[in-house]
Amino acid sequence: MPETREPTPKVRLDQATLSLVKRVLGGYVRQHVWRIVAALACMVVMAGSTAAFTQLIKPIINDIFVAKDADMLAPIAVAALIVFLSKGLATFGQAVLMAQVGNRIVADMQTQLFDRLMGADLAFFHRTSPGILISRFINDLHFLRRGVTETLTGFGRDSLTLAALIGVMFYEDWLLALIAFVGFPTAVLPILRIGRRMRRVSGSTQAEVGRLTTLLDEVFQGFRHVKAYGMEDYERARARGSIDEVYRLHVKAAATRSMLHPIMEALGGLAIVAVILYGGHQVIFGAKDPGAFFAFMFAFLLAYEPFKRLAKLNAKMQEGLAAAQRVFELLDLQSEIREAPGARPLPVDGGAVRLEEVSFAYEPGKGALEEVTIEAPAGQT
Repeated sequence: MPETREPTPKVRLDQATLSLVKRVLGGYVRQHVWRIVAALACMVVMAGSTAAFTQLIKPIINDIFVAKDADMLAPIAVAALIVFLSKGLATFGQAVLMAQVGNRIVADMQTQLFDRLMGADLAFFHRTSPGILISRFINDLHFLRRGVTETLTGFGRDSLTLAALIGVMFYEDWLLALIAFVGFPTAVLPILRIGRRMRRVSGSTQAEVGRLTTLLDEVFQGFRHVKAYGMEDYERARARGSIDEVYRLHVKAAATRSMLHPIMEALGGLAIVAVILYGGHQVIFGAKDPGAFFAFMFAFLLAYEPFKRLAKLNAKMQEGLAAAQRVFELLDLQSEIREAPGARPLPVDGGAVRLEEVSFAYEPGKGALEEVTIEAPAGQT
């Protein structure tokens, strides 16, 4: 059986990307708006709890460790317990809600995709291998689900948490906050470039996984022929080549995804050095109390993680968009054989079938029937 190769998608950004995002949001995400709103409410509680905990650092340092005020132990401990319980319950709520949204979107797409394929022509199934179709159903929709849920969850949770912590930092010391974040805008351009590259690599990976699935389907279904014609070595070589290519693309995707780490760590290290030098100088010379400095430092360290996650979010979104592009190609599939406008029902009287010099081809130049004349009387096979 000849190998059916699926073309690797060439990604065009900007308007095409915007159209994909609008289609995913408008066609599938919008119907779950109330679940998303409830999840955002949970994320607000998570962000508020994180910011509230940084404010407990100041009385812990000043009242307990510096002033040694024993009366403050119980109130601070109770407040910390309330903060962590609130954050835990809110985290559970948003995780369950977003899992419902992501999995429902995938289930709806799988149903639509199956319905669309059931209406496709036989010619489509002749030129498209089952392995590629199965890969679209399973692999591509997995990436799409992950892209939707992680993008919505990550953007909502991390942006709200980051905003709350930055608010704490500016409340404690606006000048120190500016010093801490002055270098981070320089990371925007690398983030965008890495996201574009990630989408190309992800599209190539998903296409190659589809080809590997096709190869496995062909070999396992035709294993009797493989053994009969002694083609084991040939099939081993084909499988090894495809498996190695999938390995190479996965490694390339991991390397592309990890490019942000040195950029973000370098910027974070420089920001921490600046905060320690300036803030430590203020504490030493009495311009700032230790509790306020540690509250600021704690808020900054907590803000660094959601900032890094937001920076990586673009790569995950691009993986999801690459999958969405491939899935929508099938959802937009139109049958080549359609009823003519104004076609009348075909009356069947007696059930006999007669063909007179009938020719038919699924593809030009590849005839399935050539001038066939045959008569099948009613009641016979």
